[in-house]
Amino acid sequence: MKRESLQTNHEERRIKPVSIKNEELGERDESQSRGFASWLFIGPILASISLLGLLQLLFTLEKDELVRSPKSLLINLFFLLFFLFVHTFFARGFGRMLLNKPFGPKAEKPLFVLSSGLALFLMVSFWTTCGPILWSIESGVFYWLSLLLKITGIVLICWSSIVIGLNEIFAISHIQSIERKTTTPRQELVALPPYSFIRHPLNLGFIILLLSMNEVTVDRLLMQIIFIPWILLISPIEEREAELSFGDGYMRYKEKTPRWIPRIDVPE
Repeated sequence: MKRESLQTNHEERRIKPVSIKNEELGERDESQSRGFASWLFIGPILASISLLGLLQLLFTLEKDELVRSPKSLLINLFFLLFFLFVHTFFARGFGRMLLNKPFGPKAEKPLFVLSSGLALFLMVSFWTTCGPILWSIESGVFYWLSLLLKITGIVLICWSSIVIGLNEIFAISHIQSIERKTTTPRQELVALPPYSFIRHPLNLGFIILLLSMNEVTVDRLLMQIIFIPWILLISPIEEREAELSFGDGYMRYKEKTPRWIPRIDVPE
């Protein structure tokens, strides 16, 4: 009875594709499809540039450019919250339905990448490094520990991205299906390492990077205070959505795989 109730609840929460009358993407002529796909490619480009800019903010510090301005810090806060709102709102529920409406389900994920990439680009572009330096570790054991954490975070992010596939992360395969007027590729449940060790290696990689900064200014502390709780909060929500998408397969995966800390089996 409990299982039937859970399935009913899943069906009620499932996002159903919005049908587009007289304007299905599949019915557009070839030039329209290619033009639309070219426009959507702005999303992956913006997202890639913005992620590189975010890494630069985290790991390069120009001490001569430090400013001590509450206004600059508030601007940082605004664009940080704006990015988190866009990324969270359009990833689920009513936000997904809005992305679904203009051009149908094929364009939903590319439009999500475009909107999130634009929000992150604005954040990185308008970000100001705000002083003073709260703490700085330039040598000793803690410096090498921070370096080890940086490497671990980068390895986790790169490893997870390769396993998922950049085409999937940036919705490139979806854009290509629009351009070629082919079927949208189905999302598959990934249970290869590092996903066979923990359920959120990509998210954990970003948390580790945020914690590994050996020079922390006020704006970097702001990132840590807001980004890390947001990642911890959003991860269980992503799991519930994966349950809707993959059903029993994800439930079995979830039972066997820890969320954050790998399970170490000690031989008896």
